[in-house]
Amino acid sequence: MSAKLKAHWVEQIIAGLQESMDDLVLCDPDNIATCGANAAHILVDFTNPPSSKVSSPPSKPSQKCVTCPSLNKPNPPNVSNPRPHINKLLGNGKSLILLNVQDPKPLSDLIGFGITGQVVIIRPYEGYMSIDVLCGEPEGINIRGVGQVQHNLDGGFCFTPLETDTAGCHSGNPVSFDGLCVPDQIRIIVNTLATDFVRPAPEPCCVLAEGSGPGVLPRHQASIVYVNLNSTWSISPQQLISNSVVYEVSLIASYNPAYKYLRVRTLGAGFNPTNGAPLTPNSTYDRGYVQTGINIHLDPESTRLTMLSTDPKNINGKTTYTSGSSFTVGVNISENPGFNPSYTISESETREISDFNIYNNTAGIKADWDYKMSMIEKDIWEAFRQPFMKKGQVKEMPTLATRNLQTVTDSVWYAPNSFRDTINFKPSWKAEYHHFWVTGNWTGYTMYYSRFEMHSPAYQLSINFDAVYA
Repeated sequence: MSAKLKAHWVEQIIAGLQESMDDLVLCDPDNIATCGANAAHILVDFTNPPSSKVSSPPSKPSQKCVTCPSLNKPNPPNVSNPRPHINKLLGNGKSLILLNVQDPKPLSDLIGFGITGQVVIIRPYEGYMSIDVLCGEPEGINIRGVGQVQHNLDGGFCFTPLETDTAGCHSGNPVSFDGLCVPDQIRIIVNTLATDFVRPAPEPCCVLAEGSGPGVLPRHQASIVYVNLNSTWSISPQQLISNSVVYEVSLIASYNPAYKYLRVRTLGAGFNPTNGAPLTPNSTYDRGYVQTGINIHLDPESTRLTMLSTDPKNINGKTTYTSGSSFTVGVNISENPGFNPSYTISESETREISDFNIYNNTAGIKADWDYKMSMIEKDIWEAFRQPFMKKGQVKEMPTLATRNLQTVTDSVWYAPNSFRDTINFKPSWKAEYHHFWVTGNWTGYTMYYSRFEMHSPAYQLSINFDAVYA
């Protein structure tokens, strides 16, 4: 979209939201902290982000200062920083609606976390923040496979697999916010604001283990952001794919050990090939698109981070799996009376995984997992039955291939407590779907599959390690 078209779009969205919402105020990016005190929702055109970078706090002196102990902190607070004032607005129940966020760093300077998006909605959630990103179009490609079977009268048969690579083509169409008309975009923004964010809960079969989260720490030592990213694809007139991933991003400062921890967990409603509807078609000879593989990838761009842990590990042939992490965080009790000198941050969750295997492919500081449907992991043609002297059939698909699959992962990195840079962070996912069907009769039939890959939109995230201190 050209700059002129973007400006026109912003004008239309602003006018539409002002007409649709009574409790809305339009603020300049430079004065968000003071502008939005008298309205429930604060609208900001972020095309031209704040003109001046948030000034850095004074650095830790080389020698201890006896008369000014506050300067001995690794990260003393900065009175000129608007971040506490914006956090106060959020704490009072205000919501931020940011339009046209093209660079995540200015936003991370303001609130500690930044993400690009055509519309970014920031709301309070249990003392922290939830972020909805309304933008981005997923990518998709198709590969079609064909297998021909010819039966002989003596009961034998000849099987000839053929495959035609049609990469670059795709079935159906993405359903993206970008492609909607402005009135529909306004409706989605208003509906998002009217719907409370709720942290995704485990399935009824599974549990959220008891443990200590970052909320036990002094407020300045922990920051949590829930980033809600949704993508849908109309794969056929009968079938809508809906994928929802929530990234729980926790930044935690420790006094002793003197580290800053970055923990990222993938939660969310999950990957759903039918958007909750019955699979259509779903017969012996034709089964619509089922999900057969999910990839989760987390890529922090910094040489200062060290990987502490990733979970889950490799899981094979199980019905459930558990993902979690545990690490120690220290508190300076001389400046934070009433707290313990040390806490163990330990949380885990259990989810269903029947008929899927998990592979942890983490290398260096890049976290990566594959969730693969075991039925076709070694041979795609295992999705079919080839009964004696009968027409071939498509096997019944596993439950998690036809409904919600929650991919819960947990990754923890750490850096020195003196680390105060802003880093870029690239989260991504890839989902694989297969449609299986058979044509012909008992004497000779053809087995087909169509494989569709859906790739997440390319989001840019920034995480400001200066947002917490111990």
